[in-house]
Amino acid sequence: MGNSNPKFIDQLNKINSGYKIKIRARINSDGIYSLYLDYVNKGKRQRQTLKLYVNGDKRSKIKDDNELLKAKLYREKKERELYESNTGIELKSIDSFIDEDDFLKFFSDQAAFRSDYNYSVSYNNFLDYINVDKLSFKELSRDICKGYKEYLQNLNVKAHTAHHYLVAFKAVINQALIDGRIDHHPAQGIKIKYDDPEIEFLFIDEVKKLIDTPCKYYQIKNGFLFSCFMGLRLSDLNKIVFDDVRDFEVKGSISKFLFFRQKKTRQIVRLKLNKIASDIVIEQRTKTKEKRIFSIPTGGRLSTSLKEWIRSAGITRKLTFHCSRHTFGTLLAFKREKVYTISRLMGHKNIKTTMKYIHIAE
Repeated sequence: MGNSNPKFIDQLNKINSGYKIKIRARINSDGIYSLYLDYVNKGKRQRQTLKLYVNGDKRSKIKDDNELLKAKLYREKKERELYESNTGIELKSIDSFIDEDDFLKFFSDQAAFRSDYNYSVSYNNFLDYINVDKLSFKELSRDICKGYKEYLQNLNVKAHTAHHYLVAFKAVINQALIDGRIDHHPAQGIKIKYDDPEIEFLFIDEVKKLIDTPCKYYQIKNGFLFSCFMGLRLSDLNKIVFDDVRDFEVKGSISKFLFFRQKKTRQIVRLKLNKIASDIVIEQRTKTKEKRIFSIPTGGRLSTSLKEWIRSAGITRKLTFHCSRHTFGTLLAFKREKVYTISRLMGHKNIKTTMKYIHIAE
């Protein structure tokens, strides 16, 4: 790509991180990039032209971002197509998620497609707020969006939680914009401000207490401790399978590594298992016949069991399951690991997220 824009190429590299199908760009004689998909299927190199064009400069940022979003959507569809053709397992088409003129149906299907807790809760909250059976895209006004923001702020949830619900709502509207269902974004600029929540974590002596303390449900104990040493979110713990743990030779010795794609960020993460994490995987193999390593319950059962186990260990603070992931990041920071290393191991997209753990250690 002669005379290419380094910033735009760097942006493409970030978009392609963790994906088998890459979004590539050819620069035309007039300096405009033509986007295409580049991938290997059954040993053959394939290229698919998308008929999407990007200028790659600041003046065209909004248009370029929309073109890149379309390219990512095409890639998602192509990855599903390849998966179906190579496995014989039929997945639900993204086209079935689009209803002609009902935003509520569109919101519901998007929440199901994305499989993200924030989207499903935001959808249910929006239903309670709007209190109608159908809402056309034309009726989705800025006043409705502002009213939903105020509704979320008056819920009995923390400000940062309400923020995530609003972000999910705006993302659905953005998808409608990309799909051509609307011609403008009625929630553009509407935000819920919040202070960063305090990170809850365990010190190493507290982790040791939990290791020595029995728990009513072994899945909860093993999953929580595994995350303390591996930094996985609950959604990823319930997704990883035994085949994701592989042996690799490092400096002449064989070590076990966990390879998986994060559900939230879609990034592929490679983590080396220490002895405790490795022993947990071995124990889980003896206790389950499933392919998944963990089957951790959610909701009240998880909250109640976790609370009882933590109290039995003599820890009086109120802690959530996500505390285990924070513990992983904080312990790395206490060990004076480099910021980049912590960021890579935790699969962060933004270095600002990683810096929170550094500030705690300092």
